[in-house]
Formats: sequence, C-alpha cells, structure tokens
Amino acid sequence: MDKKIVEVSEAMSNSEVSKDEVDSEFSKVKISQINWEFEQSIKKETRKPPLVCLTEDISKLYQQYEQDSEIYRIKIVNLAEKHSGIRRCRSDGNSFYRAFAFAWFERIMNSSNKRRCQSALNSLAATNSLLNSAGYVTLVYEDAYNIVEVQMKAILNGEHDEDMLLTIFQTDEISNYIVYYFRLITAAYLKLHQKKYEHLLEFEIGMDQFCTNFVELMDQEADNLHAIALTKALNVPVEIGYIDSDMMKYISFCKYYPDNDEISSISRPLILLHHSKHYDILYRWE
Repeated sequence: MDKKIVEVSEAMSNSEVSKDEVDSEFSKVKISQINWEFEQSIKKETRKPPLVCLTEDISKLYQQYEQDSEIYRIKIVNLAEKHSGIRRCRSDGNSFYRAFAFAWFERIMNSSNKRRCQSALNSLAATNSLLNSAGYVTLVYEDAYNIVEVQMKAILNGEHDEDMLLTIFQTDEISNYIVYYFRLITAAYLKLHQKKYEHLLEFEIGMDQFCTNFVELMDQEADNLHAIALTKALNVPVEIGYIDSDMMKYISFCKYYPDNDEISSISRPLILLHHSKHYDILYRWE
C-alpha cells in the first residue's frame, strides 16, 4: 500500500494539478490503506482459535505431534491410557489461568456434593481479604470479582449448563475479567508469602516487581510458581503434565496441592497439560 502512495506522489509531480487535487488523491489512497489494514486485522482475528474450545478426543493431540520426534508420539499414546479427552485454550499468554478457571468451574458444575460447592464459594469470597491484605484497594479488583462471583453463583444455582459455561469463557470481556482476577489472587498470595518463595525467582528482582511484571500483567504466561500460589490461595488441587523432549516414555505430572486441612471444593485434582508453551485441560478416565 505504501508503494501506491509513492506512485500517486510521482504522478502528481509530473502533471499540472492543484494542491487540493493532490491532497484529495492522497486522502483516497490513505483511506484505502486504512481499510486494507483493518480488513487484515479482522481476518487475523477470525483465524484465532476460541479462548476455550470444545473437548476433543485425545487422538487429536497425537495428530498435532505426528510429524515431530517419535518420543512425543509415544508419550501421547501412553497419556491416552488414563486420559480420554483434551480441551484446548488459546495460546495467548493467559492459558494457565483460563484453563484453571474453566476446569474448576466445570468440576463444580458437575458436582452433586453441596458441601464442596459451598466450599468453592467460601474460597472465592476469602480472596477479597487476601487481596486487601496484600495491599490491593477494592477499586482495583471489585468489578472483576463481581463478575467471577456472579458466574460462580449461577453455576451453584444450576443456571449454567456446559454450553453456557463455554459461551462465558469464549466471551472476551467476561473471560478476561476472570483471568485478571485469578492473576490478582496469584499475585496477592505470592506477595503475602514472599519470604517463602522469593528465592525461587529466576530474576534478580523482588517479589513485588515480579508480580507487577509477570503475574498481574495480562498475556504473561505462568510457570510452577504461579501454579503453587493459585492452588494454595483457592484450596484447589491441580496436576500439570509436561510434554517435553526427554527420552522418558511417560509424561511427568507435577502435583500442586493445598497444604491445609480444609475441605476442597473438588474431590479430585484438576488436570492440565503444558505443551507448545501453553496450557490445555485434560480429562482423566474415572
């Protein structure tokens, strides 16, 4: 499109035209360029996968790695022995929080244990004081918290089915508010326990700066430290499998469990899979 502007400029310089005519032609070309760039951005956006996808058979994961090293395929074949499906989350830097939140909400939705369901709501409500203790003012998080609470209560009241839950997590504004609030929970827990975890930081910065740069900020992917914090803050166990290039035939799972004796909102851990630099949700055979 820039070439077109140059061509118009050269054409104008070689002919006798008024300044108004030149400006008019440049305006037309500029508008055309803006329209083209807008169309390209729309096409790029529509090519993106949903924030959270429908569940797929685990064989789809095998197909993804069909052209890679054989050890990946062996790992996935063995993974299929205990796992039936995978639910993909968009690789946008927020996949850990989105996968964690969706898997937790889905598990609560499918639970018939009222005590555990109430525990989920209690754990969520307790995060208000957690954030306050970590120095966050209510104005920073109240909108995000309210959205999460509304969805949680709708699930507990039986107002959401799986289709509605998926729609919620595929809706940018709602889904990203949920991610943002889960990020704040993670950051608050780390700030309040910085003496315990600060030595694990890979960067020579304090915990406050780490949280500002790598936890609170959207589109920053998570690692094991984030998983530890969110698990303990919400009292929700999670296991994360890691597909890597080592020669082990089985995918290794790291267990992140709460360290208190309070009843968890779920009876079995959430199962996530880390591969290709993002997180998806796994469904384990019962």
